Amino acid sequence: MKVINVSKKYGNRALAGAALMTASAAALADGTDISGIGTQVATEIAKFAVMVSAIGAAVLSVIVLMQGFRMAFSMVKTAK
Repeated sequence: MKVINVSKKYGNRALAGAALMTASAAALADGTDISGIGTQVATEIAKFAVMVSAIGAAVLSVIVLMQGFRMAFSMVKTAK
């Protein structure tokens, strides 16, 4: 039981470390310039941030449009 508790406690850390070591070893074996990884990561994060902002703006515009139509229809109903 103690072994299971220890593996639960440190298993995720060991898995993350192994994944990082495997990824860096694969990058070095491929001949990839390891110094460019930071800029690649920053570029991908920037792309993701732009995508999330665009989706948020689209959802917000749909909500505002729905509220506008709701208000217009309520004004038409009260005018009759």
